[in-house]
Amino acid sequence: MTIGTNKFTRVYLLTDNQGFDVDGFQWEKYTVCNNICTESLYMHPAIAVLLNPLYERFENDNLAIWEGVAKGTTPDGIGRFKATGLALADRIVRPAISNFQQLAFALLSARRVYSEQWFVRMTDKWLSGAEVSCDTINENLSLANEILSTVPHHPALTSMIYSTLELSRWFSLGTRTTEDKTDLAEQVAESIELAFCAASRLGQHLDLLQTWVELQNLLD
Repeated sequence: MTIGTNKFTRVYLLTDNQGFDVDGFQWEKYTVCNNICTESLYMHPAIAVLLNPLYERFENDNLAIWEGVAKGTTPDGIGRFKATGLALADRIVRPAISNFQQLAFALLSARRVYSEQWFVRMTDKWLSGAEVSCDTINENLSLANEILSTVPHHPALTSMIYSTLELSRWFSLGTRTTEDKTDLAEQVAESIELAFCAASRLGQHLDLLQTWVELQNLLD
């Protein structure tokens, strides 16, 4: 979201609970810092939470989100910004994102890049909330193997498709422990990154903010 002019952008910063970012700088309420260059800025707090396992890697119980305004911002592609200056407002409540929402966001990201009917029909079943059996997962994998071996796909696209299929196992297996949930979050973040990379290789633009809006519409 742009404020006033294109020189200033509303952003969200990730730190630990003591206000330290990944570079070891401690932030406080109303901190203003010029001539900096941080890569820990995001366009939306939900996207910050989703990508945290890939970049900052703060533990869930040691993660804080701050809202602020940055100047000299340069998009970093995957929902992130670099900036030359930052003025923080205050900490905000971290958005609660369920396991299903994490999975659905990754699937919707992949579908924005790859919209072949077989893939859309397959992921429609997952997004509907229907139970996914292990047999169904194996059938989906066999179908993907057949299609990808018959019709050449860009390697980045192939990696994204297989990553998405791997995520489908969570719809069947679920999550039961804290360790499993961490693994899920990491897999989701990696899948989102693969979707972005595939889009870039194909000359497409993957808008994660629009993907988040699509997810909210799906849940309504």
